[in-house]
Amino acid sequence: MARGLISRCLPMGAAGLRSRCARRFARTRARFASKLAGVPTDPVEIETDDVFEDLIGPYVATFTGSIPFLLGVPDHLGHTISPHQPFVDPGATDVFGLHPSVNIRVFTHKTPGIPMRSPRAAAALKRFYNYDLPSGLPDRFADDKLADYEQWVTLETQGAIAAGENPKDKAYTFHRCLRVFNVFIEAVMVATQDFRLRTVVAQDFKPAVTVGAITLSDKRWHHLTDMMMFPDFPYKQTMVSKPPFSEAEFRDGLSRVQNNAPFLRTLFWRGRADDALRRTGDAASAIVGLQTATEAFLFDTYRMLLVDEGYSKREIEDELTTEPAFATLVKTLLKDKLGGTWDPTLPATPVGQYWEKLYQVRNDIVHRGFEPHLGHAEQARDAYAALVDFVAERIRNKNRTYPRTLLALLGEQGLRDRGWLSNRMKKIAADANSEPGPYFQPWDEAGRPASGRTR
Repeated sequence: MARGLISRCLPMGAAGLRSRCARRFARTRARFASKLAGVPTDPVEIETDDVFEDLIGPYVATFTGSIPFLLGVPDHLGHTISPHQPFVDPGATDVFGLHPSVNIRVFTHKTPGIPMRSPRAAAALKRFYNYDLPSGLPDRFADDKLADYEQWVTLETQGAIAAGENPKDKAYTFHRCLRVFNVFIEAVMVATQDFRLRTVVAQDFKPAVTVGAITLSDKRWHHLTDMMMFPDFPYKQTMVSKPPFSEAEFRDGLSRVQNNAPFLRTLFWRGRADDALRRTGDAASAIVGLQTATEAFLFDTYRMLLVDEGYSKREIEDELTTEPAFATLVKTLLKDKLGGTWDPTLPATPVGQYWEKLYQVRNDIVHRGFEPHLGHAEQARDAYAALVDFVAERIRNKNRTYPRTLLALLGEQGLRDRGWLSNRMKKIAADANSEPGPYFQPWDEAGRPASGRTR
């Protein structure tokens, strides 16, 4: 099969406070966490109940969780960083002072020994080999010599809005803590020149952040809720529910990998970009990966256009030996062959949006050290998808000249899903399956008869 890729607080009774917050957050904690998947420069608005609304009087919000790497900071040291923005409410200034602060404390938990195996190894061995692990096997190794470590942090800040913070954002204290914690990490990196550290996003605190508050009236800490962080949960749900592929589809995929089919690099780099967003929330890596995917996509498109035009393998190699500048590829080569609007200075077009939201942002990251947030990455992802759709539309518009390119990009199923699988394209796909070599290779490499050059 031919396939394609494409601020208040005198505490009420402790029991009453816990029960009311527990009832409220049974309804809202998942929505709250899902909205906190990133830390945009402008905090996102979170449509959820205010976790702190049952507190009466001044309080300090606290957020406690573990991160997936060690900071190398001694546990006994506390760190307080004060943003320059003043409080908006004069009453908050009277209680807390002019500026908010974030208090950062760390705790490195030590567990003797290192794990011998995954906790789920017994289930896997039972499934694969019907083997039951013997009881009494040690779970950890070298308890007397080695140790495993887990980095815990708690972030504390005053429950009052500061200038520049969104009063509609009910998670403003969490966003403030996360921003300042990243400033702390960057300062540690500079002080120690340790490149192994990195800034964090909400996903790094999975599976949960414990949300609490210290009431100033009695200096007591109250457990309010556990804010669940599960960025992989929706992804895993979709993976286990997607339809299975057939043996024929797998063999076709294997053949395409073994024959270096076009658009594979696009798929692989798109996967890396998606993983950077989903697993670590690394917006910069995601954007760089998306731009790499785009360049692979457009250069593979150009190469396939040459295949369709009847170029031989040597002629295509000669054409691409001195790889054209990417801007030339976009503004001239693809425009001349596919038609349509390819002017990157026109912002209301797919190419213009791609140029602004992905290409230029990637250049700012690489050449100016720009630090994007997840909002930039989402815009880049959308611009990438719109560009791919635009190119597909242009190839479809020229499908009598470039049928192999259209088939390689979308495949039969992709054409069918879009309503583009005409009788003519069905015949082209059937003929492609009966050819001696892969239909996406030049005629002489695939063993097809020479075809007349169309350009």
